[in-house]
Amino acid sequence: MCGFLIVCCTFVLYKLLVALWRVLFHPLSKFPGPYLAAATSLYRVYYEVIQGGEFLKVIERLHKIYGEVVRIGPNELHFSNPSAYNDIYSFKHHYPKDSTFYKCFGVDHSTFGTTDPGKAKERRRILAPLFSRRSARDFENIIQEHVDSLIYKLAFNDKPSDLFLAFRCATLDIITSYCFGRNLGALESKDFAYPLLLHIQGAVPFFWLVKSFPRNFRVLLQCPTLIISRTHQLFRSHLAIRQQVNDLITLTLENPRTVDERPTFPVYRHLLSERHSPVTSVTKQSLFEEALSLLQAGSDTVGNTCTVGMFHVLNNPAIYQKLVQELAAVSSGSVRISLLVLQRLPYLTAVIKESLRISHGFVSPLPRVVKGSDQRIAGLLIPHGTVVGMSVTALHNNNTIFPNPENFNPDRWLVPDNKNLDRLLVPFSRGPRMCLGINLAWVELYIVFGNVFSRLNLRLDHTSLEDFTEFKDYFVPLHQGRHLHVTATQYGQVKRDFAHTACS
Repeated sequence: MCGFLIVCCTFVLYKLLVALWRVLFHPLSKFPGPYLAAATSLYRVYYEVIQGGEFLKVIERLHKIYGEVVRIGPNELHFSNPSAYNDIYSFKHHYPKDSTFYKCFGVDHSTFGTTDPGKAKERRRILAPLFSRRSARDFENIIQEHVDSLIYKLAFNDKPSDLFLAFRCATLDIITSYCFGRNLGALESKDFAYPLLLHIQGAVPFFWLVKSFPRNFRVLLQCPTLIISRTHQLFRSHLAIRQQVNDLITLTLENPRTVDERPTFPVYRHLLSERHSPVTSVTKQSLFEEALSLLQAGSDTVGNTCTVGMFHVLNNPAIYQKLVQELAAVSSGSVRISLLVLQRLPYLTAVIKESLRISHGFVSPLPRVVKGSDQRIAGLLIPHGTVVGMSVTALHNNNTIFPNPENFNPDRWLVPDNKNLDRLLVPFSRGPRMCLGINLAWVELYIVFGNVFSRLNLRLDHTSLEDFTEFKDYFVPLHQGRHLHVTATQYGQVKRDFAHTACS
């Protein structure tokens, strides 16, 4: 018993000495921030896990107290100066991703999860041509078909539709079609309650648990199904996602013709051909993890932008009327408005940009590690090995760059010589590790916004601004209010036109 107490006391003393060293003698000790954050990572765990997705709010509050750079962890700094974003995420330095953070997503072998710059470059070399502007534009007809299905279901729903789920069903079907040449049929599910989509939404808070307690996660993964079925719903949802995506990859590997026979050129047809190349490392595990990250990011980011943007348009009659008038001038009563026409509409483009700004994309700071030598970020000398990051909200909500940032104002993008604003719109991040699907996302946003607003008359149903004011930071924003619900009625002969399109 005495020996056990000695061990415990020694351990506690060691931890106290480490905390004291971090506060007083660590290379980051000169940077401002709360002592507790400098002493232990449990400071962050408390706000991410115990309080639940509240750490971003804490960071914003700390910047108001300490200034443009804050020490938010024993070895981590967060910046709010706009110039810092370019210093951290640009091609100039190519700082590697922080492995401690990115391991929580469980996709170490994917383009998103790979932290080694060399391996990441190789994976992007394989995938980048498949997500080019041309590839995304070539997929227009398939996207239009899914949007047709979405519009039809919204127009003839006998009750208000949940657009939070509806848009994510559409984007999930689009990304699976893009990757595998076939979709999951999420749009056909009753009330848009597709099980995989519900699991994706249910598992969102799970990331911070895994990051904070990685060993527990690895142990749980090895447990029998019977034990797993009795764990927390978060973990069950996470495993359900992995199982369904794994089944999809297994089916693709066992029946490659399901990919090869499609008229489009799906991503996984190319990846399967690369699998047999001696110079690449495309394994089944990497195929699985790539699909996992593509499906989750591909369905949520665009889906959230559509949800948030459409609420703000519908909540402002002047904006709604101006957008509909611009679309009416080019629709000529046709079923679809083509991508080429939509991309030329200035107000629609401004609405999409403002939707991207106010919905943010990924809201958590994307941590990078300063490598090679001490580097200057926003004019400050940062020690080698420091983890650095900056949330997009620090840019998108910057009152100097975007006056009254809480207001949805598409006109801010129509000011002449606004190139600086475009440079500071970063929902897909920036630099060598920016989101691979940015071109596909833009095509989806044009087609969804343009066709939904031109073909449907929409009205909010018991949804208010308060539902979108607050969100939790679980890497992606998770709004705390009621889902966006609308009633939709047709402009013209939507039903007849849809039937004609489906047969043609």
